[in-house]
Amino acid sequence: MTEYQYHIRKKNPGWSDEQVGGWRRRLTGAFPQAMVAGYEIDEAYLTAGQDKFDAHVIAAAEHGKVDYLVTANYSDFEPMVDDVEFEIHRPDDMLCLIEERRSDAVSAATRRQMDYWAKRSGKNLHQALTDAGAPAFAQRVQRRISHWALTGKY
Repeated sequence: MTEYQYHIRKKNPGWSDEQVGGWRRRLTGAFPQAMVAGYEIDEAYLTAGQDKFDAHVIAAAEHGKVDYLVTANYSDFEPMVDDVEFEIHRPDDMLCLIEERRSDAVSAATRRQMDYWAKRSGKNLHQALTDAGAPAFAQRVQRRISHWALTGKY
């Protein structure tokens, strides 16, 4: 969340506290148990990955005893994949894993997102997922939608 706020602030220097920090406060309020605090950064983390500025991410993930770390910056974390107790995934890979394990949840979300994207002009759900960096997941969703269309089982 800190990096999110940093990059949002960098892109939008004129945004108010509510615009930048409001999202973090809403997430923290909705999921207070997800907040990770009190971690220490091991010196080894500063040289283990490709970017020493990601050391805090590994430290927080270990301290929080997470099962998964999902990052679009996978290449910086790849050298540590075998050295940590949690799995590191790209967003597209994680969405595919969720689709494999919770097909029912993906179906429900797909139906909602189909409705959402049907009301927007210029882009459909498949394109939105692809543009967001999840092309493999987009293909899985598209196959699901095609199956529904062929069988009439929406």
